[in-house]
Amino acid sequence: MNESTLMQLKILVERAVRLVRASTSRKRKMREELLAHVSGVFEAELAQLGDERAALERATQRFGSPAEVTSQLQGSIPASDWILRYWEGRPEEPALRSALRIGWMTVALALVVFAGVLVAMGGVNTWPREALILVASAIFALPVYLFGLTLLTDWMEKALQEQAGQSRLKIALIVAGSWLIMMLWVAAMTWPAEEWDYLTAILLTVWLTPLALLIPYALAQSAALRRRYHEEWANLPIDADKGATI
Repeated sequence: MNESTLMQLKILVERAVRLVRASTSRKRKMREELLAHVSGVFEAELAQLGDERAALERATQRFGSPAEVTSQLQGSIPASDWILRYWEGRPEEPALRSALRIGWMTVALALVVFAGVLVAMGGVNTWPREALILVASAIFALPVYLFGLTLLTDWMEKALQEQAGQSRLKIALIVAGSWLIMMLWVAAMTWPAEEWDYLTAILLTVWLTPLALLIPYALAQSAALRRRYHEEWANLPIDADKGATI
């Protein structure tokens, strides 16, 4: 299969998938499965007909109406998918909006889980005051950390796209910021302790430092791959459907 034929098959798939209201990960799976299916149909028709143009036309006919396929795909989306759709956001949305969304959703989820645990264990009165303070600190420290990490990931992705000489200082500052945020997060979770265990603090710092240095880079690489995938499919010329959101 040549590149031109593969592009036509991708356009055929995208005409059906683009208008589906679903999470990014679910739509990606749809594209992969439909592209594999229609590619298999094309190869079978090519083996029978011996002509790529005719095989492509037959594969398009067997694929059916993109609008009907869209309707079928939409009907297969579970109601719970909207949660994942909201959590994932959109590849092109501003980093600040992503950070705010992740932050407040983390707080909400943590509070719901904590409330469920409290009810299951007999209420607030069954917990020591120190434990309640520690859990509260963790609940509100984690979204702050994730908020900062989301912004750092976006800055890291942009820095990696620049020329090496221009980005080294930015990358160093981002890595330092990631380490500082993680240390502040640990401090926020442990400050209620009456006595500070210095040995534990040192060991925790040594253990978390490599993670603090690597997490923004790993997330930035993942975000870059996600953005390139989005752009690849969003830029397909699907005629009347062109410009519709993914």
